[in-house]
Amino acid sequence: MSDAPPMQQEPTLTTNYVRLLTDYLTARGFDLEPVLKALGIDADTLARQAHNRIPGTAFNRALDVAIEQTGDAFLGLHIGERVRPAHLGVLGYLLMSCTSARKGMELHQRWHQRFMGGAIAEYVYRPDHIWLFWRAPQAPQSVTRPGVESSLASALTFSRWLLGANANPLAMQFPHAAPDDMSEYERVFRSPMTFDAECSGMCLGASVLDTTLPQGDPEMYALMQAKTQGSAAELDLTQGEPVNRLRREIMARLPEAVPDLDSTARSLNLSSHTLKRRLAEQNTSFRKELDEVRHALALGYLKDPQLCLIDITDLLGFSEQSAFQRAFKRWTGQTPQVYRGTPY
Repeated sequence: MSDAPPMQQEPTLTTNYVRLLTDYLTARGFDLEPVLKALGIDADTLARQAHNRIPGTAFNRALDVAIEQTGDAFLGLHIGERVRPAHLGVLGYLLMSCTSARKGMELHQRWHQRFMGGAIAEYVYRPDHIWLFWRAPQAPQSVTRPGVESSLASALTFSRWLLGANANPLAMQFPHAAPDDMSEYERVFRSPMTFDAECSGMCLGASVLDTTLPQGDPEMYALMQAKTQGSAAELDLTQGEPVNRLRREIMARLPEAVPDLDSTARSLNLSSHTLKRRLAEQNTSFRKELDEVRHALALGYLKDPQLCLIDITDLLGFSEQSAFQRAFKRWTGQTPQVYRGTPY
């Protein structure tokens, strides 16, 4: 199980995820005004502020309004089926960049709290299967059937997109009662299902961990690589080896985890002692190079309006936004907000 982060009083969702609903309605010609009113945002916020967070209860109200508008009792399932990486923001791009399901799950554990604040994603590993549970222990009133349907349908759809269309779960569980008509659940989930459970859950076979992920969307993969490595021009890559190789390796590894000297040296087919010695010969060190790469990437990320400071904090591997703020002020003499010219 992963360590649970500090809980908020109520789960929140990113504006990107909320677009699952609004994109679906727009494509079908429905008026967004009643839904935006329920969300408590305007069209400009929806279009321009991907970093904005929407309370889970507001999203649930918007789902109820949309169900009344469309007459679709299974709207939650239907919007979840249409999830794309852009709806998950940076998390979607990161998942698209993964080479294996194991890395994808590790990233999801790290990033879920940023993507869906106030809700816990809990992995339970067993020899032959893995359970992923979603919990909102401090706000059980925020758990509604349409909200759960959209969450589980989008999680499964994205998993199938990464693992292949036939990657069916071993089991699903839902915290609400079974609907009278099960046909849509059977079509979407294609697995044994349990209702009135303690929390939402999806069970996968342990063999998926070592699945090599196909590039289902090369454009999204390339976009994530650009986000991660697009600041290479900010780096001085005129240094000799192994500094250039080290900087590129750090850039490639940072979105997944903060690299350390030993694991990075192994990736470069060097011993830790040899890497340290060669860096010292060029009057540098692993810690200094990590700092330089973070600095360069930060300058690039701050030019991307789709990335909020919380996203950038995680992309650079800082444990807290305040740590990123201090580092950036040390690098530039400015706060990230002043450098970017916005409050976020």
